[in-house]
Amino acid sequence: MGSVSIDCYPLLHQQPFFTEGHWKQIMRLTEQQDLPDYSRYSLPNTESESLQMLKLPVFPGKDNGLLDEYITAFRKVLTHKEEILAACEAPD
Repeated sequence: MGSVSIDCYPLLHQQPFFTEGHWKQIMRLTEQQDLPDYSRYSLPNTESESLQMLKLPVFPGKDNGLLDEYITAFRKVLTHKEEILAACEAPD
């Protein structure tokens, strides 16, 4: 069974705001502290769980046409889930 492997939505700690250090500019620190370097920061559990999640695009516009198509597609898949699972488990 195939899977989608392109990660279009990086995790929060992988966003440029953190990896490029921009977050340090808005921190209100009272004294110099050892701050994490998010460019090297790894969260293995978070990253592993993220691979198991279905990530959908954001629909910021007023037109819900594409969103409605996603809803229709999900309903179709859920309606036929048993057939789909059986086809995925069937030997080639």
